[in-house]
Amino acid sequence: VSDVVVTLALSKENFEARLGSFKETLDKAVLKNILHAVPTLNSLGLNDKEMDSLVEEIEHVTFKRGQILLSNDQIKLSPALYLIHFGGKIQISDEKRNSVYILRDRDHFGDEFLSDSLAENWASGKVIEAVEDTSC
Repeated sequence: VSDVVVTLALSKENFEARLGSFKETLDKAVLKNILHAVPTLNSLGLNDKEMDSLVEEIEHVTFKRGQILLSNDQIKLSPALYLIHFGGKIQISDEKRNSVYILRDRDHFGDEFLSDSLAENWASGKVIEAVEDTSC
């Protein structure tokens, strides 16, 4: 039994020199984990470099409470994959406004827009509305 304790240390300066700010690195890691959880993307078997590339392309979007994102097959948002990451709530309903899904933090919608064949019929008869201020 030794009385010597060996530790490893990584300074903030060295961390930031290699990876940038801790907060930005952490945010990117969280987004990457969320992307891995999207079945459509996960099924592609993307490698880390490809996932990192997608994370770099993500833009933050905010929807206001009551904002209609899709109604009567009229898409009122950019066709994209949306990852609810910073809180809020999105409701996906049928055209009679019967709630079908409530999406919250770490949920996603719109991955069908990534595939032309899926996007054609995906919006049919759906209403998508922000029921709380929501950030993606």
